[in-house]
Amino acid sequence: YIVGALCSSVAIHRSISKIQKLIDAFLPTWKDGFWMIVVPERIPSFSWYRYMVISEEDFRHHPSVLVHEEAHLRKHHSWDLVLFSLVGILHWFNPLVWMTKKELQQLHEYEADQEVIRQGIDATEYQLLLVQRAVGPKLYSKANSFKQHKLKNRIAMMHKEKTNSWG
Repeated sequence: YIVGALCSSVAIHRSISKIQKLIDAFLPTWKDGFWMIVVPERIPSFSWYRYMVISEEDFRHHPSVLVHEEAHLRKHHSWDLVLFSLVGILHWFNPLVWMTKKELQQLHEYEADQEVIRQGIDATEYQLLLVQRAVGPKLYSKANSFKQHKLKNRIAMMHKEKTNSWG
């Protein structure tokens, strides 16, 4: 049990260290309650606590990415991911914890996508951007990344009618 918990801790620490190293490498700019870092390299944009890391290409040409990552920040999705990472350290042997974490990440993506559509960004253009970004490495697994695996579900969710909040 202790070896498994230790391995989980090391993996999580490595991922968070990688994120922190990138954040520390650039000068952040304060924007509407969070820090924004524009990276000249082509990286997958992501958010982590009060930081949004966005590639210069996305910043200049894809405002939907900015809205998407800002939604993650405003809804404090990083806290959920950290909580599930801590639970994952204690329950590393339980597949339900890891499946629940993946579902939670998918829910975060649905919420951020909904915010993009709510802001008036063309859904078809946004979906095309999602498809274009579906290829490539996922570098920062502990952060809320613009690129996610279940792309078909995300696109389908954008077309669903919103149900009554009471229901």
